[in-house]
Amino acid sequence: MAGDAERVARLSFTLPAGAERWPWYNACVDRAKELKAIGARIRKLREAKGISQEEAARLAGIDRSYYGRIERGLINVSAVFLLKIAQMLRCPVGAFFPPGR
Repeated sequence: MAGDAERVARLSFTLPAGAERWPWYNACVDRAKELKAIGARIRKLREAKGISQEEAARLAGIDRSYYGRIERGLINVSAVFLLKIAQMLRCPVGAFFPPGR
């Protein structure tokens, strides 16, 4: 279990040194809220297609538990994984983000 926690910690986003001095950095984006929203959009698209989470992970070539953490908004997912998920769902990557972003 400790190994999994360490992997998640390495995969999670951390603020760059001195970011607290960048008012625009922290004021513009609530990372946790945005990651949860992206994950919720991915889940909604997957469920609309009638695909289970396990099957989605397999089709996208992503570890099942990692895919689950993406949908729950627990990790800052990389562009490569977003592209894999978009391809699996047959939708544009932009569908994962709110309009106007």
